[in-house]
Amino acid sequence: MKIDIKEKLKEWGFEELVTGVYWSSCSTNSITSDYPVQSNPVVPETNNLCLRVEEGQILDTENKNRLTALLNENEEIFLLGGEPTPYVKHYINTDDHPPVASTPYRLSLKKKELLRTEIDKLLANDVIEECESPYAAPVVLVPKPNGDIRLCTDYRKLNAITIPDKYPQPLMETLLHDAKSTAFMSTLDLKTGYHQIEVNPADKDKTAFVRPFGMLRYKRMPFCLKNAPATFQRLMDQFRNGLPTVNILVYLDDIFVLSETLKSIFKT
Repeated sequence: MKIDIKEKLKEWGFEELVTGVYWSSCSTNSITSDYPVQSNPVVPETNNLCLRVEEGQILDTENKNRLTALLNENEEIFLLGGEPTPYVKHYINTDDHPPVASTPYRLSLKKKELLRTEIDKLLANDVIEECESPYAAPVVLVPKPNGDIRLCTDYRKLNAITIPDKYPQPLMETLLHDAKSTAFMSTLDLKTGYHQIEVNPADKDKTAFVRPFGMLRYKRMPFCLKNAPATFQRLMDQFRNGLPTVNILVYLDDIFVLSETLKSIFKT
């Protein structure tokens, strides 16, 4: 999860920002970034989180310490894993269309090793499981900007036969308009948010994917499914509606909390 607090300089735009505080998952106290940063480890040791402060920020030591204390007081919400949310499930409605299947893509030895590593992580986190299914989709490895690898499944055939979920997505222009008059905006970027949603048991076989060394299916909602954004937005709108006293905007896995003063941030 990333917490980003920004103070705007002008009501009409978001380009010029003075303050940026980012919480991100860190394995060490060192941070690699596209811009110069200062870093402070967050205690207790049970949290592998770091406070990242962009140079040029205006937060004083007292408020940085308050943010650190706030995180530590609520450390349980940053823990990965656990049971999926009970509020929504992901359904894959293909009507009466027969199953679709593809053969696995050819991978180099190096990519096979990377694939095995990623699959081991997903198995360990109870995101996927072994299966036998009439459905089969190939997988691809997509590099992330930070150098990590993301396992993506090519669900183009499945998506082509999936009936669209018409749940509305918020318009970015509307969100920017609603937020333009606020003095402070805090953002929460949810980590592996899709994997907090269970796939409907009757639809799990439809998520099956093939690899050079077997077949697996998703227990939690994967990326690349046609209606995954609609399902996730439905969940996040329920979250937003459950906080009627907080000025909050939601766009998929990004949560924006609007505040008039820095003091009010700590209350919300």
